[in-house]
Amino acid sequence: MNITDDQIDTLKELVNIGMGQAAGVLNEMVSAHINLSVPQVKIVSLSGLNHELQSLSRDRLAKVQINFKGPFSGTAAMVL
Repeated sequence: MNITDDQIDTLKELVNIGMGQAAGVLNEMVSAHINLSVPQVKIVSLSGLNHELQSLSRDRLAKVQINFKGPFSGTAAMVL
């Protein structure tokens, strides 16, 4: 899959917007400031995912996954 730098930047911005909105809600719920940093976006194949996950600390991971269908279909996962 060929992804351009502009497409990666767009994905980063979309994730940033969503996380910013979630942080705002969490901020209101707990009355505390939530710090965010610019997310890393990396596109990997399913076969390469295991290698990527092994390079991360398993004690501090959470994953959100969603399947989608439409003009194209697939699975999107976000590892936090």
